[in-house]
Amino acid sequence: MIRFIRLLAASVGALLTCARALAVIDGRDFVTPDDVKAVAVAALGHRLVLRPETYLRRISGDEVARAVIEAIPVPATAAMPVYDGRRAER
Repeated sequence: MIRFIRLLAASVGALLTCARALAVIDGRDFVTPDDVKAVAVAALGHRLVLRPETYLRRISGDEVARAVIEAIPVPATAAMPVYDGRRAER
């Protein structure tokens, strides 16, 4: 799907702001890679400038962004806190 992208006019700041907001909604004060993946399509899909052949194939920016995000594995590191998916107690 990357071959369909002509230009990515994306703001990393917008992506991180959305991921931080999702973490806060979930009651956390840290962002996980899954937070970034969860908001990436909404934050980046409309910012892609696609090649002309993409429009002919009726492929949207969201579809391209989703395919690229799904192809990127979530990094695993000992430095990341373990998160079981439940909301934090307040």
